[in-house]
Amino acid sequence: MDPIKQWLETQTKGSDNMTSFRDLLKHFKSWAEDMEITYIPNIKNIKEELLSWQELSKFGLDLGTRQEPGKNGPKHNPLLNLVILEPKDLIESHKFEIAILEDKLARAVKIADLYKQICETLQTA
Repeated sequence: MDPIKQWLETQTKGSDNMTSFRDLLKHFKSWAEDMEITYIPNIKNIKEELLSWQELSKFGLDLGTRQEPGKNGPKHNPLLNLVILEPKDLIESHKFEIAILEDKLARAVKIADLYKQICETLQTA
């Protein structure tokens, strides 16, 4: 998956509050480093992807100039209707996935127990 899209889907959410592109970029780079992502897109591509997200979102995109910034500020450092998820929000947003993984783990433990019982039965036979 494209690292920008992955970051958008897992680390941010749309919000009435705005965050500057610089702050989002800083978080993206830190996240990408933590995830050991080897390909990090250049700043231009990251900005284009975030502006595209903004334009397609319910918030829309209105860029201006330094002298007359639009709703989303000037193009050189736009403001986006994205907020970075806090750790507690990340946990909340992934509860469903966690439940599925817990279920798979419980099934794997049962299978391992059955395998162990079969092996013990075969050894005593």
